[in-house]
Amino acid sequence: MINALEGHTIVCGYGRNGRQAVTRLKRHQQAYVVIEQNEQLITDNEKEILFLKGDALKDDILLAAGIKRAKNLISALPEDADNLFVVL
Repeated sequence: MINALEGHTIVCGYGRNGRQAVTRLKRHQQAYVVIEQNEQLITDNEKEILFLKGDALKDDILLAAGIKRAKNLISALPEDADNLFVVL
């Protein structure tokens, strides 16, 4: 499913800010994938949301999420330094 995405948005983290981003993406019918490490969050929401389990700080996870084909990236991780690292 992720491999078929193009021009999508990658949301890194499904905390409060990540949830808000996903709500707006859904409202505007935009394609997205969420990178999340917390298995409980994934299990609780996987019927409604496309998740990729992993660490958004890892290049291979971003590549698996289709970063080369993505239109946008929203980094909503809890630590500012991590958000900066993902964007760079």
